[in-house]
Amino acid sequence: MRTFHMRVTGDSVALDGAVAGVQGSGNVDKLVVRFDPAWEGLAKTALWRDAHGEAAGEPKVFTAEMLVDPTQSQLDYILLVPPEALRWAGQCALVIEGWKDGALGRTVTQEFQVVAAPPASQGTPVTPTQAQQLQSEIEGLIGNVTQEAQAAKAYKEEAGAYRDAARQEADRAAREAGHAADSAQAAADRAKAAEETYSRALEVAGDCRDYAQEAADSAQEAGNFAQAAQEAAGRGPYVGESGTWLVWDGAQGVYRDTGVPAQGPRGETGPTGPQGVVGPRGPQGIQGPEGPAGPAGVAVATDGAYAFHVDPSGCLILSYTGSTAPNFTVDGQGSLILTL
Repeated sequence: MRTFHMRVTGDSVALDGAVAGVQGSGNVDKLVVRFDPAWEGLAKTALWRDAHGEAAGEPKVFTAEMLVDPTQSQLDYILLVPPEALRWAGQCALVIEGWKDGALGRTVTQEFQVVAAPPASQGTPVTPTQAQQLQSEIEGLIGNVTQEAQAAKAYKEEAGAYRDAARQEADRAAREAGHAADSAQAAADRAKAAEETYSRALEVAGDCRDYAQEAADSAQEAGNFAQAAQEAAGRGPYVGESGTWLVWDGAQGVYRDTGVPAQGPRGETGPTGPQGVVGPRGPQGIQGPEGPAGPAGVAVATDGAYAFHVDPSGCLILSYTGSTAPNFTVDGQGSLILTL
């Protein structure tokens, strides 16, 4: 079993080790996560994915019981690697989200190596849901409230006992006053000490009541956060019709337009590219239907004259006078050529 560290600065992360654990294990490898002050006050959640890219169990909420040392820092946590993330050998991944008042921040995806091993002989435990995690913390707070209330009651009872003892001392001192002045003075001193103890007990009882109220308020706030986290589940940001990002506002219960455009400005039009080469000549099309017969050609009596006409079968006919035909030819492209 290993302990490795990850530092979160803004949305970037840095590691001192890349191995998350052995395939089939779970909740034994410790990842110490240290957040920078930018994450202070955010509700933080860890989202794991296994080596197949599937969600690995329920998201893990960072609760007070996960703090390394609450008296030293509220930003250093111990996150156990869940069994769902170590189900397959390969590269599992972790993303941490921070939520507060409708704003959602996320780290970049950090991958870890899962070392191959034979399948576990027994089933691994399942990570509790976010609601179960929050409920556990709420119940812990309620337990603290109950303990502090009981302590306050004990202080009150103790204060009453001191008060009664002070009254008894005062009565006894009054009775002994007639016997000796020194006895009366001693009784007065004891009565004064008893009254001071009683006053101190009342102050402690008041402090306990204040702490109990603060703990109850914290429990209510945690419950409100649990409800907001459940409502915000699955309500990720999306691009609206105006082309800007919309995010879920948990306080109002609606999506809010951030005004941040989802697409950057259009760049300048680039220069026109060079003209491509001329393609090869296509095949000759099929012959069209035969048109109507034209008028009969005109006979030319002048020697060396010529004329063309198309006969009923669609053939081009050359008529000329004299003994020598004009030098007409048809080239390979079907053009009629006269050579002079």
